[in-house]
Amino acid sequence: MSLEGRRIRHPKYGEGKVVSKIGGAFLLLVKFDNGITFYVRRDECRFLEPKPRVETPPTITTESLKISLSGSPNISAASFLETLRLGIVPNNVSEFTFGRESELDRVESWTRQDDSPPLLIVGDYGSGKSHLLECVKDRYLKRGWVISSFQLDPNECPLHRPKRVYSKIIRTMKILKDREELGFRDLMKGYADLKSDAIGQDYLDLVLGVCRHRYTSTDYVWDWIEGTGPISCYAGLPLYDDAPSANIYCSILSGIATLARKSGFQGFLIMLDEAEQISGSWYAQYQFLKGLDFFAGLAITSSASDLLIEEPQINDDPPPTLIGPKSRLPYSARKPIHYCRSGSSPFKVIFAFSDIQSLQGLVYQRLGNPLVVHLRPLGDKAKKEILKSLYETYTHAYPNFNYDCIDELVVDIMSLRKYMENVRMLIKAFIEALDIVRYYSMKSHRSFLF
Repeated sequence: MSLEGRRIRHPKYGEGKVVSKIGGAFLLLVKFDNGITFYVRRDECRFLEPKPRVETPPTITTESLKISLSGSPNISAASFLETLRLGIVPNNVSEFTFGRESELDRVESWTRQDDSPPLLIVGDYGSGKSHLLECVKDRYLKRGWVISSFQLDPNECPLHRPKRVYSKIIRTMKILKDREELGFRDLMKGYADLKSDAIGQDYLDLVLGVCRHRYTSTDYVWDWIEGTGPISCYAGLPLYDDAPSANIYCSILSGIATLARKSGFQGFLIMLDEAEQISGSWYAQYQFLKGLDFFAGLAITSSASDLLIEEPQINDDPPPTLIGPKSRLPYSARKPIHYCRSGSSPFKVIFAFSDIQSLQGLVYQRLGNPLVVHLRPLGDKAKKEILKSLYETYTHAYPNFNYDCIDELVVDIMSLRKYMENVRMLIKAFIEALDIVRYYSMKSHRSFLF
C-alpha cells in the first residue's frame, strides 16, 4: 500500500498527512495539521485508519448570537457555552460584544492613522481584554486587514526570543479572501501571482522569487521564512534566535505590511495579549532588557517613526552589539539592516496588559507617548444584555430546558458583588447556575444561590 496520502500521528507534532518518503521510507515528509511540513522518522509515527464519514450535525443559530464564519457552518450553541464555562474566549464573537462601543470607536480612530503610536489596552483580569481583542480580530478580518493575534507565553514565545515571537506572528496570520480564511503563504503566493515588482525587503523578495519560479520543492524555504524549520540561514539571509536580531524581524514585518497594502488589504494588525509577561520575575536581567528592546522595536517600527529610517549604528559596549544612537535599539552586528525603510507601510500593533502600573515608567520611557485604552467596568445594562443573550443560547443548546424564573436569576446573580466585579466570573456563575437548575430540574435557584 502506498504511503503517500496516508494519515499519521506523531507524538510531538500531532496528526498529519504523508507527502513523500526518502531513504527507503525511513524518513517521511509529513504535512501536519498545525501547518508545519517536516521530515520525521517512520518508526516514530503511527498510521491511522481511514475514518468513516460522519454526517455533520445540524447547526444552531440565534438572532442574539450571530457567531459564524463566512463559508463554514455556524458554531453550535453547546460548543460556545463550553468555551465560556472554561473561561476561554470563543472565536468570531463580534456580535456577542456588549457595552464596548467607546473602546471599539477608539480602536477604529486609531487604525485610520498610519503614523499613530502603538495601542495599549489595559484592564484587570477577567475584564474582557481577550474578548475585545477577539472582537477586533473578527471585525477587521472582515474589513480586509491582515491579522495576527495570540498570547505571549514565557515558555513558548517570550519577548527576549524575537524569532519565536516572529514565528508565532507568521503562523497565526489570517486573511479573509472569498469568504475563506487563509494564511501567510497564501498572502505571499497571491502577491507573487498578481504582481512582478519587488517589495524592497530582501527576505520577502527572495521568497516571492521562489513563488514565481514555481519550484517543486519549496517547503524548506517556507520553514525558513516562517522560523519553524531547522534552517536558520538561507541564501546568506540569517534568522537568528539568540543573537540580537530585533531589527531583522521588525524589517520583515514592515515588509509584510507593505506587501499587504500592495495586495489590496487595508493593513497589517498585530495583537499581543498578556503583554505584562515582559516583566516576569522568572526572567534574568539580560532577558528582561532584551525583551524590552524587542518590545520597543515593534512599537517604534509600527509608529512609522523617521527615527529608524537610515539610522546609523554605533558600536556598543560590549561589542559586537550595534546600537542606534537615537532610538537606543539594538542591531544585529551580522545583519545590520534597518528596522524599516523609507516608503514602507507601517504595521499596527496592540498590546494588552492586565497590570501596567509596575511597568508604566519603562513602557513610557521606551515608547514615548503610546495611546492607552483603559477598559472601564461594564454597566448593569450591558451585563443584563449579556446574561439574557446567554440564556437564549442556552435554550438552543438544550431545547427541552425552560426556566420560568430567568428574570429573577439575572437579578440575583448581579446582586452578588463577587461576581459583579469580574465579567468572566459573572458569565461562568450564570452558566453554572443554569446547569444546576437544569440537571436537578429545580423550580427555583434560591436554594443554592444564597
